[in-house]
Amino acid sequence: MMKIGVVGEDPNDTDSIINLMRKPYKDKAQFVKLAERVSGSALGTDKLLRIIAEEFAFKKCKLAIITRDLDGLKTETKKIREMNNWFTRVDSKIDNKGIFLLNIYEMEALIMADIKTFNKTYNTKYKFSGDPSLQNDPKAILKHESRKHKKPYHVNTCSDIFSKMDFDSVVKNCNYFGIFIKNLDKRIATGK
Repeated sequence: MMKIGVVGEDPNDTDSIINLMRKPYKDKAQFVKLAERVSGSALGTDKLLRIIAEEFAFKKCKLAIITRDLDGLKTETKKIREMNNWFTRVDSKIDNKGIFLLNIYEMEALIMADIKTFNKTYNTKYKFSGDPSLQNDPKAILKHESRKHKKPYHVNTCSDIFSKMDFDSVVKNCNYFGIFIKNLDKRIATGK
């Protein structure tokens, strides 16, 4: 079983990705958190790069999922280039053992890819079809749609929702996530 480190923009993002991946990869991978206490403003610092590299080695990871939100649409090529350059810096510190999950627009796009789970959780009837990476500000949509629920959607509930989501629906309905999973599966199969 391959040990895979996971780094997110904050602990909630890291937990969310692990919760989504845990069941379908239970026989292939063990996911561990890297750089748990680092978030937001520290993402571009040398300190983060050092922490990721140290924890990657200490926890004996073979691969690392590095995830960030683009906070933009896939047509914003300058932002994508900047994020890819950032990932290249991170990846170089872990011997190119990283795989990048760039969430377009943001992690909530993955929730929209399995809108049935969101609707069931918040007792809503929001209809969404198509590729959620084309949706501007999905977080705002989810907050708006759940506003009448006793506990409306908040980013702190993200990891709980991700633990309930249908992995296959997310892969099928979110183009960038499907590509990420194909790449991850290849890396796991080759052990690199």
